[in-house]
Amino acid sequence: TTAHLHTGLSVPDSNIAAMAASKLTGNVASANMPAGSMLQVANNSLPVGTLVYTSNDLNWLSITASDTAVTSKSTNSKWIVNFTGLAACRSAKPMSFDIWYSTDGGSNWIDMSGNRDEQNHGGSGLGLTGYWQSGGTDDWYPLSVTVTGVISVNVGSNIKFRLAMRNGGPAGDVANTQNCVGHGDYTMQMTIQEIAG
Repeated sequence: TTAHLHTGLSVPDSNIAAMAASKLTGNVASANMPAGSMLQVANNSLPVGTLVYTSNDLNWLSITASDTAVTSKSTNSKWIVNFTGLAACRSAKPMSFDIWYSTDGGSNWIDMSGNRDEQNHGGSGLGLTGYWQSGGTDDWYPLSVTVTGVISVNVGSNIKFRLAMRNGGPAGDVANTQNCVGHGDYTMQMTIQEIAG
């Protein structure tokens, strides 16, 4: 068989198999990567001691300390965003979490779970994923929020991701100023992967 390179040259497979690894240099343009290829990974470690408390209502609160910016390498990529840390739901009051994003410095934040703007985040229920504590009253629990979705942007667009939270969830919409994310002794992480579409 014969391999056809993107330059239009044809090279027999036997020649490719015999090629020394040292000869395989340079970069493959993101546009030429097959679907499912990892294009980039970005990570943001929040400072130890970051603590954010919910407001005394049911409104969504964006956690600016979690902001992680990336520059897109392809159009219509799939994005996988994961946030890990600790959360405390005091007195068994529920909390909900979501991942938001904005593009090219815009002030309009879209939630990845429902493609709604920030003004429509209020009301009952979760985003795509949620966290709540049904037992215990005074302890931190592991938090992991992972959201995936396709974001239609141009190559080179700047995308900023952040964590958002609110009081309330499946156990009921209960406002409580004591719910929080973060811990005085541990860091939290935002990790973003861009996958070729």
